[in-house]
Amino acid sequence: MKTHTYILTAGLLLAMGLMYFACKEEIKSDTADDEPISEEDIKRDTTTNPTFMTISDIHLDDAVPEVSYGCDTGTELWTAAQSKFISLVKKKNPGFILYLGDLPVHHGDSCLKKVVPSDSISDKIHGDIGQVLAGLRTIADSTNVPLLYLPGNNDGYGGDYASFSYIKANDTITPFTLDTLGTKDWPIIKGTKPDSYFQREGNATLGYYAAYPLGKDTTRTANLKVLMLNTVILSARYVSDDNINIYTAAQDQFDWMGKQLAKAKANKEKVILGMHIPPGLDGYSGTDMFWRNSPADTLKNGHTYVNEFVTLVDAHKDEITGILTSHTHMDELKRVFNKNNELIELCISTPGITVNHGNNPGMKVFEYDTNSYELLDYTTSYAQSDQGTFTFDNSQTYTFNSTYGGCSGAKTMLECISSISSDPTTAGRKAVVDLMEENYNVRHNVPATYNYPIGLDVLPNM
Repeated sequence: MKTHTYILTAGLLLAMGLMYFACKEEIKSDTADDEPISEEDIKRDTTTNPTFMTISDIHLDDAVPEVSYGCDTGTELWTAAQSKFISLVKKKNPGFILYLGDLPVHHGDSCLKKVVPSDSISDKIHGDIGQVLAGLRTIADSTNVPLLYLPGNNDGYGGDYASFSYIKANDTITPFTLDTLGTKDWPIIKGTKPDSYFQREGNATLGYYAAYPLGKDTTRTANLKVLMLNTVILSARYVSDDNINIYTAAQDQFDWMGKQLAKAKANKEKVILGMHIPPGLDGYSGTDMFWRNSPADTLKNGHTYVNEFVTLVDAHKDEITGILTSHTHMDELKRVFNKNNELIELCISTPGITVNHGNNPGMKVFEYDTNSYELLDYTTSYAQSDQGTFTFDNSQTYTFNSTYGGCSGAKTMLECISSISSDPTTAGRKAVVDLMEENYNVRHNVPATYNYPIGLDVLPNM
């Protein structure tokens, strides 16, 4: 639903005021972003496709202001990112926002170690978790756009790759208990949207759930369901602090995912899958898998984790319209193939706000088809550094369609990549990798720290 200009402007003023108190510092934004919405903006919004937004991997280190490449997000970059996110909400009018995991500074961040004693790092990280959640919740409440959160591998109370829930005596600690504004509404901040928008179906201990971010409407051709997965559970580095066996947790999530997809098919719904750690090969190491894949790491049906995932996606490729990931901090995609070597889906990443891996900060706005919910395009907005200050400029954007040549005749992003190459061999992979390379570091002209040509594809035999 489109909002009258004067209501939207008032909402923005409220947003800026609330963000001031949440962050305890003034949010400064680009001059162009502070301008009121023009008639051209309104006209564009009524003619373009509907949108949603994604942001990920903030990795806040509030002990430092400015940061350089190789360090996590300082307070100045976090302030700039919040301001940019609000300005994009203003201009793009998204239906919902997805946060794809990782809130606090890394335990081993080099900038953190310079200013915080080692015995205080855990308490420092817990504070960062709460501060980022408070900021995200303020954005969602003040703009009245629902925001859905899923766990990242640095979000567990017990440390990196720890379980979503931490059982301490009779207390259960999750990232949400660290929200400094004390909300009980996580993992979904719904603003003033009614409860009917959301389906509280999932596992609150393990941190995965389903939701209808646009609500249920019987007049639609189909409703959109989002499955927010906790793929940290599937990592080889996963640590259970919730008294649940790691293999039981993985089995439970896959069982739940299968049931949710079956329900979606029966109800003629469309599905977006959200996750932090993607399937497939870790391009950083060049040899390791992101998910467990040793002979011991199999499910009850004998499938590996990746094999089960691909099997479910293949069985429900008519329902699934997109797979959204993060974790690597880069702007990349992975092609998903079934056992017949057919390209069935794309895993599309959202880059990090942190510059820990030598990338520039970025965030995405996705466009989708009104009836089918197929993903049509995205726009990545990013910041660049000027002597340690990262600035989001309105000119610093690029789209999927411009990157991959517009794919003449293709309507969706999957069709576009299929038209470039649907060949899972090394030669077929290269055609896509060559185009992805320009944006991989988010338009930052330094060598990638990942071997992304190796990590591009997800195959059922992994």
